[in-house]
This record gives sequence, structure tokens and C-alpha cells, in this order.
Amino acid sequence: MLEFAVCPHDTYKGVAKWIKFTRELGKLAESEVKLITFSSFREERERLEESFDIYYASPSIAAELYKKGYMPAAKIREQEDSLLLVGKEPPKEEYTVALADLKAVKYGLLAFERIDLGKIRVLYTESHEETLQLVDSGVADYGIVYEENLESWKGRELKVIERINLGTSHLFMVKGERVVDIRDKLLRLPKVVPAGEEDIKKVFELEKRFEKLLKRWEEYDIAMAVLNAPAVGILIYQEGIVYVNNYLCELLGYEREELLGKPAEIVVAEEERERIREVIRKRLSGEKFTFTHRELKFRKKDGSEVWTSVFSSTILYEGKYAGFVVVIDITKRKRLEGLYKLIREVNQAITQSLLEEELFERICRALTEKMGLRFVWVGKPDENGWVRPVVRCGHEEGYLEKVRISVNPEVPEGRGPTGTALREGRIVINPDTKSNPAMGPWREEMLKRGYLSSCAVPIQVEGETVYVLNLYASEPYFFEEENREVLEELKGDIEFGLSRMREFRNALIISKALELTNDWVLVTDRNGNILYVNDAVCRISGYEREELIGKNPRVFKSGLHDEAFYKKLWETILSGKSFHAVFVNRKKDGELFHIEQTIAPVELPGGEKRFVSVGRDITRELEMSEEIEKLKFYDALTGLLNLSNLALKVSETLKKGEKAGALIVLDLYNMAFINKNYGFRVGDAVLKEVANRLRNTFRDYDLVAKVGGDEFALFIYPMRKREDALIVAEKLKEVLAQPVEIENMRLTLGMNAGVSIFPSDGRTFHELYEKASVALHAAKSEGENEVRFYDEEMERKAEGFVRAESLLEKAVRERLFVFEFQPYFRLKDMGVAGLEALLRIRERDGTLHYPSEFIDYLENSRFLRDFENSSLEELRRLLEKFRVPISLNVSARSFRNDEFMDKLFGLAEDFPGKLVVEITERLLVEDVERTKRILSRIREFAKVAVDDFGTGYSSLAYLKELPVDIVKIDMGFIRGMMESERDRALVEVIVEFAGRIGMESLAEGVETEEQLRILKEMGCTYAQGFYLARPMPEEKVEELLRDEG
Repeated sequence: MLEFAVCPHDTYKGVAKWIKFTRELGKLAESEVKLITFSSFREERERLEESFDIYYASPSIAAELYKKGYMPAAKIREQEDSLLLVGKEPPKEEYTVALADLKAVKYGLLAFERIDLGKIRVLYTESHEETLQLVDSGVADYGIVYEENLESWKGRELKVIERINLGTSHLFMVKGERVVDIRDKLLRLPKVVPAGEEDIKKVFELEKRFEKLLKRWEEYDIAMAVLNAPAVGILIYQEGIVYVNNYLCELLGYEREELLGKPAEIVVAEEERERIREVIRKRLSGEKFTFTHRELKFRKKDGSEVWTSVFSSTILYEGKYAGFVVVIDITKRKRLEGLYKLIREVNQAITQSLLEEELFERICRALTEKMGLRFVWVGKPDENGWVRPVVRCGHEEGYLEKVRISVNPEVPEGRGPTGTALREGRIVINPDTKSNPAMGPWREEMLKRGYLSSCAVPIQVEGETVYVLNLYASEPYFFEEENREVLEELKGDIEFGLSRMREFRNALIISKALELTNDWVLVTDRNGNILYVNDAVCRISGYEREELIGKNPRVFKSGLHDEAFYKKLWETILSGKSFHAVFVNRKKDGELFHIEQTIAPVELPGGEKRFVSVGRDITRELEMSEEIEKLKFYDALTGLLNLSNLALKVSETLKKGEKAGALIVLDLYNMAFINKNYGFRVGDAVLKEVANRLRNTFRDYDLVAKVGGDEFALFIYPMRKREDALIVAEKLKEVLAQPVEIENMRLTLGMNAGVSIFPSDGRTFHELYEKASVALHAAKSEGENEVRFYDEEMERKAEGFVRAESLLEKAVRERLFVFEFQPYFRLKDMGVAGLEALLRIRERDGTLHYPSEFIDYLENSRFLRDFENSSLEELRRLLEKFRVPISLNVSARSFRNDEFMDKLFGLAEDFPGKLVVEITERLLVEDVERTKRILSRIREFAKVAVDDFGTGYSSLAYLKELPVDIVKIDMGFIRGMMESERDRALVEVIVEFAGRIGMESLAEGVETEEQLRILKEMGCTYAQGFYLARPMPEEKVEELLRDEG
């Protein structure tokens, strides 16, 4: 079977004639002939590597097949290859030509052999159809296609501009070994004539002509690319400059007309001109040579200079010898080289400077003298954020006295390079003072002094930006992003120098500290020979320094450590680990001393080893060990039993005891107040006095102990009956009721106590102590000077506390704390005046827990701090969200916590006028001066409300002295005023009094329309209660506020 491939150009209008041709050829060849067609020229190109027996090919494909060993066998009579140049308009000076991206069609470009190639732009297409579409739509001016391709466009406005006869034909190409046989068969078909070497020669002549055109086009495009290169300057000169490209004009600051006709040497620096004139003379005389100036200074129109690298050669230009010059700007490279030289200067300055200011002076001098910078200074911000000069060098003319520079971004003077570099710790470049908008505050003064560009380099020491190095140049764009890497290196070198200085200074300090310390410090070489001892070694051992240097530490050997001890020591330190032990050593006079000592190996640069011994003399500590042992069982301050010793002694008694006994746990009520206001020295004296009173009041065989910071315990045993414990409790109150006189002060003590009875409440110390502690907690909740005996109800409360603890632990861990909000309303217009935040715990399943379940435990628990922090975070979010004030209840314990209150102050400051802080009456009368001070600070940005006013802690007269904004009237009075004239009168007095002293009033618990009416008549400011609105979740608050508008 023979495979017969046909050029896609010849199957464009169909394959019927080729099917017939194939059938006839098969008959002649007495073999099946398979017709191969291609859907596109691209497919033809892709399948060209396949092997075909016969190929009817276009000239370009025929040439490639010939190179593969195919031979021309035949052609079709009178078939000549030609292309059409089509278009709509007459020829233009410049135009676009579209053609398919095929070599056979590209031959059509030969029509433009004599045209200026710079006027032609070629558009390659995927097909002839696309070519014609581009011409028809006006995208292309002309198109090159085969004539048959134009037939489908008849009736359009496309015109044949020129017929391009290529002088070649399509050829039947046959594999070499079968050419004779197949040629014979082909020539027997109609219109087929022989083809041979002459035909293929015409193809190659066409190829050669086309390649010549492409070469000329290529050279033209390269020349134009060089002449118009954005970073290459081109200059051609004869007696004067005859050509200069745009880039070189821009580089030198000239208009083209200013250079044309001028002597070529005008563009080089003055000192280079004589040498350049000689080069010009030789070129214009026709001498052919190339010359390269790796570094040549050019002079700009404004007199400034740029560094260039220049290549020049002799050429013919318009029939006369001329110099062709290629110029590349290397100014940036020269600047970088200068910066690198500067870095070497800086490194030299680092090695020669001992003080920071001295280092800065050397650097600034090098920058101005070696880099030619206009002005350099080093600045440092003062306590107010204004940058003050530390060192300055160069052409200043009072610049720093004329301008102000800050690190504060809020002021214009803080938004320039210097302030930004200090603030953000990064290099900031001002490339052009004239055009950079950030330079507004300084532009006028900078331009007066010729500071046309600048750069600020932050200098960090120990992670903090301490200084800023400011560089000013007399030309724009002296500092650019390309320089940043070198500037970073400069920055790093300066920081290294400063770090080295500080390390050296620290080493001096450490050296002095080693001399002054009371700790033993000794250094040996790898063989154990002593290289250094501090004064403490000499003082402890009794040796002089000169007696120890060069000796081995065995000079201190006491003989009390065996060989295994020293073997382990050396094995440990030689393995690179530290050895720690107590050494029993001997002084020069033979007396023993004990050193708790660590010996550590230290490897120096280069691998050299040292062993450093650091220790402390514990001789005196060991002598005191008996006293220390005693302190394990007794309180150091009072001498009473401590908790562990009390447990031991009570347990021993209970093992053999059968009579009644009582364990009393006692807590002093106001010790925290005494410690804070009078100091711990006074507090300790009070504790000693209480210990003495307890010791002197009870029987010698009763046990008295101090079991905590402010807690004492008594074990009364034996007792005749349980009721004897009541007598003991009353005795305790009596003893502690008497004031304590210390340093001319009379201090009144309060206390609470919890009592458990043996054996009814427990048979072990642990049981009795636990139940007495439960009773103590109950006594504390009832107020000062209360004594409670343990009962089962307390146990139930304790169990409640356990449940509360579990709930709170879960709430903190899973972030279950939420706020509900109860609005309060202005009575004058019933608008929402604010929201009271009410704490809840909402579990994942929706279960809601109210404060009654957990608040008592929370306020005295380890969870309080986590709750305080999370509640303030949540409150911050809500204050941002809601437009009305939010009230927050602050517990007594949180109010006393300075850290929490500082955070609350910060929150109030961030949301001025949107926070209301609620405290109880009791807090008003506790530590009045502190309360006044805190409330006054709160009121700078928030309001203060007194909650549940009227429940018994403060009077109206007292209230007027305190910094309070809102008085919240307890709901008990609001409910009672409907039945009790007394309650009604009290509410009216509070409302009237509050109004007169400039406070607002808020009635809690309003539940009826009648209550609301009466409060309005009284002139009450706000009202809150179920009648108006119940507590609601956040989304309901949004609806409420949205409805109100």
C-alpha cells in the first residue's frame, strides 16, 4: 500500500479531485493508495516527521522533504505558486500585514523587499480565514493569502493590491529509492509533467532570497532595539554629534537639539577631554579600532557627573567615517562600590573605638569624606519622642536647629524617614526630596542646603532601636532600593560594633562583680592548674592570690572525700557536663569549711578548654541545720506549732482519747488592711501579740498553732461536755476584742472562728480540721466576729461549693460565661438609658445557670482572675457594639484588686462615657480614702453607681462626700412604698437628695404601672424592672435598640 499526502492548501476547497487522483494512481500502480490529508497547516507541520511514499508539497515543505531524502518526481502542468496581497485602503507610510504563521505564506513578505522595514508590523495568524478577518475588520492593513482563499470573501470590500509570483510550483516528492517507478506512474496521469533538480533549485533560490530578507530584517530590528534600549545610550559623531538617542539625552539632562552639532567631547568630564579628543581624531581619519572605557566620567548639563562604561568603534555613517559610542550608566555600581569601601572603613572604626560616640564620629566623618555625602548625623529620641542629635558631620548650616523631627506618627514631623525608621526598625529611603510628599515638613530647609535625597538607618542594640543614622546626598536618587542590601550590611556592622562595645563594658562590670561577690569563683586550665581566683576564694580559704595562681585545687583537699568522688568529678567534667556537690575543704590554717560548688567545662574559640568553679560557703548554714530542722515543726514568727506539727500531736491524742474535745480554726478579720496600711512589720507584731494572748489564755496542755498567714488553730482537750466549746468561743472573742497597742497606735482586731467537736464531728484530725474550716467559711459569710459550730447544713453548703467549683472550672475552660442585659429607662421620655450586664453561665446544651448557683464561690476562688479577664474582653466587644452605656457590677474583691482596676480604667478610657461601674454601699465605707481615689479616677471617663442604696451601710450625709453619679434604690423599698408610707418617704428623700447634690437616681425592681407613675412624680431619673423589661440575651438587645431607632 502507498501513502499519499497532500498539502492542506490544495485540500482547502475539498478533496474530491484528490480522491479521484488517488484512485487512478492506484490502478496504474496496481496497488492500494491511501490518501492522507491534513486539517490544518499546524497538523501538517506536526506530522512532518512521519514517512510518506508520495507527498504533494508546497515549496517550503518540498525543501524540507528534499533534505530528508525525498526527490522531486513530477508537478502539475501550468501550476505556479503565487500569493495575493489584499487590503481595503491604498498603501500607507506605515502599515500592519497579517499572514498565516507558515513558511510558504511568509514568502509573500518578499513583496516588501524594497520597503523601509521599520514601517512594517507583521501579525501572525492561525489560518488564512483569520488573516482575512483581521483585514476586513481593520485590525490589519493588508493580508497575504493564497488566491483560492479569497474566493470565499467575494463581495466584500477586499481588493487585490498585488499578485506575488514565487516562481515555484507544488511538487510531487517521492522517497529516493522509488522515485523512478512512481514518477513513471504519475506521468501517465492527466496534466502531470516531469519535475527535477531545476524545480527544487528554484525552491532553494526562493529560500535563499527569503533568508536574506529575514537577515536584513533581523539586523534592522536589532539595530533599532539597541538604539532605543531603555538603559543604553547611543551617540554617533563626526565633526560634531550627528545622532544621540533618547536615553542618553535623558541621562545627561539635554534636549536632543542641544547636542546635535556640538563637539563629542562636550559630554565627558573636563579632565577626560584631552584623551577623548585624540580618539576622535583617529576615528574621523578612518582608523578602524574598538575602544572600551570601563569607567569614564560624563558631565551632565547641570554640571554634575555620572559614571559610565563606554564601548566605541569606527563606522561609516552616510558615506563618511564616524565614531559609534555605546554608553552604559554605572553610577549606581560606583555608589555600591563606595558603600562597600565605606563598610571597610566602618569595620576599621569599630576595631579602633571604645565609646559609642567615638564610633559614630568616625562613621559620620567617613560618610562625608569618603562617600561625598552632604550631611550625616546620628539621632536619639528624648523622653518626649523628639529626635535629638548625638553626632553630626558635614554641610549642616544650622539645619537641625531649624527643623523638628519626632517618632510620633500622629504628628506630621513623625512621618518622615527618621521617625519611621526609629518607630518601625527598618531602613527608610527618601529618593527625591522635591517630589516625595512625606518630606513636606522639611522640604524647604533641605532644598536650601542641597539635600536632594536622604536615607534613615535605624540602629538597634539588644533588640531595641536606640539610634538612627541619617544620610543626606546632594543629588536625587542617590539612595535607591538597589542600595538597600549594602545599607543593611552597614546597619548590621554598626550594630555589631555597638554590641561588641557593650559586651566589653559588661565584661568589665562582670569582672568587677566577680571580685566583689561573696561567692567562690575559681578558673583552671584543662590540666587543673588555677588561672584565676576572686577575693571570696582568698577570704574563705585564707590563702593569698599569689599563693594559689598556678597551683592545683588539691591545695584545699581535706582528705574527707575518697578517690571515687574525685574520679566521678573528672569523668563528669571531661564529658562536657557540669559536676555539682558539697566539697569539704581545708583552709590554710587547717580549719574545715564547706563549699556547695558547681564545676563546669567551658570551651573557648579554637577549642581550648577551661574549668569554671562557682560555689558558696555553706559552713554557717550547716551549723544552723538544727535550727532549720526545728522550723519544720514550728512557726518561725510566733514560735507556735505549725499545721503539720499540730496534726501530728492531735492525731496522737485522738488515738488514746475518749473524752470530748474541740478543734477551733480562727481567722483574723482585717489583717490585710493592717498590712497594707501600716506595713508588714506592724502586721507581724500584731500576729505575735495574738499568739501570746492565745498562749497565755488557754491551758498549758491545750494545743495552740499558727496554721496559715492570718489563721490560728486551738485544740481544746479534754472537755467535760460539748457545751464547754461555747465558753471557749466566748473567751476567744473577749481576748481578741481588746485593742493591740503597737508604736503608739491602738489597732482593733476582728475575727471569725469555726468549731468542730470530737468525736461527734470526726475521729481524725483531717476530719475535724476539714469541718472546722467549713464552719469558719460559714462564719466569714455572716460578718465580723462570728463563730460557727459545724453542722450538717454547712456540709450541704460545702457540697454546693464543690458543685460550684466544678461548674466554674467548666465555664472557664469552655468559655461559658455570658452576659444578659436588663435595660433601664429614662423616666422623662421612657427611652433606653443603658443596660445592666448580668452574669450567667450558659452550657453548650442551652442550660442557663444564675449567679445564685456560683457567685459566692467565684468571688473567693482561683477562677476569679480568669473570669475578670474574660469579662473585660467581652465587655470591650459589647461597648463597641452597643450605642448605649453598659453597667458592670464590681465585687468587693475585684475592687480591692489593683491590677483588675487598672484594666477597668483602661477600658473606661477607651470608651469614654459608655461605662457605668456599680459598687455596693459597703465598699463606700471601707478604706474611704482609697475608695475616693479610685472612684475619682473612674469618673474621668465613666460613671459610678451605688447599688442597693438604703440597705444600711451609708447615710445621705456621707453620700454627698463621695464621687458618685447614680444612686440605685434597692427594690425592697420600691416594693414596700406601695404599702408603707415610711418606705415611700424614704424613696422620695433619696430621689430628692440625689437631685440636689447633682446625682441621678435609679429605681430597681419596678413591677407595676402604679410604681412607675409614683416614681415619675417624685422626679426619679431612671427606672428598671420586670414591668419595663426583663433580662435579655444580646440578640434581643439588638432588636430593642433597633426598634427604638
